[in-house]
Amino acid sequence: SLIDSALAKAPDDPYVYYIDALIWLRADDAGEALSALQIAVDKGYPKTLLAAEPHLARLRQHPRFNEILTRGEID
Repeated sequence: SLIDSALAKAPDDPYVYYIDALIWLRADDAGEALSALQIAVDKGYPKTLLAAEPHLARLRQHPRFNEILTRGEID
């Protein structure tokens, strides 16, 4: 419930969504974690930090994770 309060108080803060993703990942819900990471990136969370984050290692092989990292990049 604390993360819900943080999301309500700081809906434009990408770091709050990143923490939300970590909570979902800890709860073994990769889908919700990836959704929260997408919002974090959309709000400005650096993709380079996501790519290097050891806590997200379980998601690295997930196609959606790779989409988040590469969406919007010019080939």
